[in-house]
Order: sequence, then structure tokens, then C-alpha cells
Amino acid sequence: MNIFITTEIIAFIIFLISFSLTYLKTGLWRFTHKPLKTLDERELALTSKSLRYAYVIFTVIVLILLLSLAIFSAKIDIVLVVSLILLAHLLPASVIAWTEKDFN
Repeated sequence: MNIFITTEIIAFIIFLISFSLTYLKTGLWRFTHKPLKTLDERELALTSKSLRYAYVIFTVIVLILLLSLAIFSAKIDIVLVVSLILLAHLLPASVIAWTEKDFN
């Protein structure tokens, strides 16, 4: 049991470090969570495009996941729900990071 807890703690620390370097330090998290009133036309177009792609990807992932859970008669637990909420918040910023070479 201690091996599982140690592995989870290490994975969580790696997640926090990578999240901090990728989303917080670059400003992507703040950019994708800005109110629409504060964005100019280019930023609105960029946000709209990233949201469109991100939620298409998110929908496909969730539908495949739900289908898999139904096939294998598995239950949905809180870790899965929290992970999907985090994924929904990270995908738009990830799309921007992936597609925009000169973000800032």
C-alpha cells in the first residue's frame, strides 16, 4: 500500500511542477479564463477557435470513456470526475499552446 501512496504523491508533484511551468508561468491559464469583455478581436477569435477544438476533443474523450465504462460495467468515481473537470479547463490552453507559435 505504501508503494501506491508514494507513486501518487510523486505523480502529483510532477503534475504540479508541469502545470506551473506550462500554464501558470506562460500565462495560458490566465488568458483562457479572462472575461470576454477584456479581450480584443484577435484574442476573441483565438479563444473561440481554441474552445471549439478543445470541446470537440473533450466530447469525444468523454463519450469513448462512458462507452468503455458501460461495456465493462465499471463505476464512475470522484477521481475520474475531478480529472475530467481539470481536462476541460486545460484543453483550451493546450490548444493555444499547440497551435500558436508566438503566444503573449
